[in-house]
Amino acid sequence: MYNQGKKPSAYFFRNQNGLEVDLILCKGRDLIPVEIKSGATFDPSFSKNIKLFQKLSDDIKNGYVVYGGDKRINVEDTEFVNFREISSVL
Repeated sequence: MYNQGKKPSAYFFRNQNGLEVDLILCKGRDLIPVEIKSGATFDPSFSKNIKLFQKLSDDIKNGYVVYGGDKRINVEDTEFVNFREISSVL
């Protein structure tokens, strides 16, 4: 974002119950949760914290899991994308 001349509006989230989301992007009033995983093998459990975070507010939109795999998959309002493709979806 910084290199594109945009003001970054990116945050980390952790609550008192231990729920963590690696990256929260703000677009207007919408919050976009992003989990970042090093694994190259698709694992639907990577989106667990995104699903829990989405339950907190109606302003939380579909999330993304950025991982090392080549499959681009959409699972229950969460899109799994390769780290090389993340700039095309955000």
